[in-house]
Amino acid sequence: MNVPTVSRPLLTRTLHLVLAVTALLCLSLTGPAGAATPLTELVTDPHQSLSGQEQDQLVQKLTDLRQTLPSHPHILIVLPGHVDDIDQYANETFHASGIGQKGQDNGLLIVLDIPDNQARIEVGYGFEGDLTDLQTFNILHAAQPDLKAGHYAAALNGMLDSIADILRKSETQVHEEQATSDTDFNINGFDLALGVGGMVLFALGSGFTVRAQRREAQGLPLSIFDRFLISIPWDVILSLLINILSAASRNNANSSGGDKKRNSYKSGGGDSGGGGAKDSW
Repeated sequence: MNVPTVSRPLLTRTLHLVLAVTALLCLSLTGPAGAATPLTELVTDPHQSLSGQEQDQLVQKLTDLRQTLPSHPHILIVLPGHVDDIDQYANETFHASGIGQKGQDNGLLIVLDIPDNQARIEVGYGFEGDLTDLQTFNILHAAQPDLKAGHYAAALNGMLDSIADILRKSETQVHEEQATSDTDFNINGFDLALGVGGMVLFALGSGFTVRAQRREAQGLPLSIFDRFLISIPWDVILSLLINILSAASRNNANSSGGDKKRNSYKSGGGDSGGGGAKDSW
């Protein structure tokens, strides 16, 4: 009686095929761990780490900040549970959700991974000049006592207060710089007018002085005005006027060449370049 045999290469290929199919089935059933999905709420808390009242208060605060702050930030909060890589999760979730307005990129995302005791603030392109990585780290670090005590709502409220304070100060600084620029422009205009007017007076005065000097050379009688003109150091006045005109010209060029900070945002709508920071407690 002949017993059929299976060659080793065929058996190996069959086992590889079975393992591959099994792996695909497992992935299709479970999905990738910590995969980013678009956020549809201001506060996403699937594991109910916050009470209903706490969540409602945070939603109201986020709405108020969006309406009252000049930059109208779109701030979202998510408590996803465990994530393998909080940096990657925050960045991918930010992109998937398109947080922020198109052309302004004024989005912010706060991620609180409670099982792993870690948090991250992801900053949109539009705020990376106002909310630096060091500032976001300090905000997270200051929230450590509340996070360690399990007071997650208090920690999130503190983060929002700090973010709002920094953004308000940044807006105030921008307005002050614009006001200073306007003042400089007015001063430069005054200097320019003073220089031009001075040059006109210099031309007239020097002309009368030449006439007075000719009268003096001819032995003709001089008036008090003629003697006054002859005594004026016109070379000194000319040098002073030239310096005034030169300074006004330089300052006017500097003020006209500056660009408004707020107009330098990159286009793309709700984009993030990975700015921000993470911390653990």
